[in-house]
Amino acid sequence: MPVRKAIHAGSWYTDSGPELSRQLEYWLHQADLIHGPARAIIAPHAGYQYCGACGGHAYRQVSPVVDVPCLQQENIKLPFMTYT
Repeated sequence: MPVRKAIHAGSWYTDSGPELSRQLEYWLHQADLIHGPARAIIAPHAGYQYCGACGGHAYRQVSPVVDVPCLQQENIKLPFMTYT
């Protein structure tokens, strides 16, 4: 699979890989699994400083131990995103 350059790194989210991993882990671990395992989620993505905690709550509802075919990585579509 081709890898696209992260064109918004450093603006909508940090351009540091280790810092980004730390932030994502923090938001995921702060959220409780109270509605899962989810079959689908709608999560914000307007910049992690604005919506990281809310996104972490949404993604936390997806259990990694439950096999939900519709949530496999290759089935996640972002039709509203611009790719260059």
